[in-house]
Amino acid sequence: MRKVIVMMSTTLDGHISGTHGELDWIGDGDEDKDAWKRVFEFLKDIDACVLGRGMYAEYAQYWTSLLDSQEDNDEVAYARWADRTPHYLVSKTVDKAEWKNTRVVRDLEEIRALKQEPGKDIYVVGGATLVSSLVNAGLVDELHLSVYPMVIGKGKALFKDVSARHTLQLIESKNSKSGRLLLKYRVQA
Repeated sequence: MRKVIVMMSTTLDGHISGTHGELDWIGDGDEDKDAWKRVFEFLKDIDACVLGRGMYAEYAQYWTSLLDSQEDNDEVAYARWADRTPHYLVSKTVDKAEWKNTRVVRDLEEIRALKQEPGKDIYVVGGATLVSSLVNAGLVDELHLSVYPMVIGKGKALFKDVSARHTLQLIESKNSKSGRLLLKYRVQA
């Protein structure tokens, strides 16, 4: 069976953005190349992406804007990967997605069915509401978190809507020169 894997960046206090959507704490210069290397290694085992309504519009707009770029960099390479990879937008309100690679799904049972289909693993790109819903539904198999050494106090919490306790088993941990932790957990059934 395919795994559903959440890969996200968070602060030490569990926020994925500031109160106004700030992400200025993500990325630390020299480590950006290593981060992209890890992303592309991860993507080798992925053939579908899942996003929530809150994140989808900005995500689609940003990555499609890079598709015609003549530059040869990691962002353009990701944009091209994303353009040829099926995306599933989980939304009860959006009727049609503009990006050709995207199908709108109405409920999480469609993600459960997708998980049963043959294929590689499924990457949950975000956002926080979708991640909480997938965790609550027992659909997340692994969490891959890049934990930045920063406490921001207020902002969008990654797990604010998780409704019950979930036990995690540490699969792997690495630390970076900047103090960022790379953590992989298996979600226990």
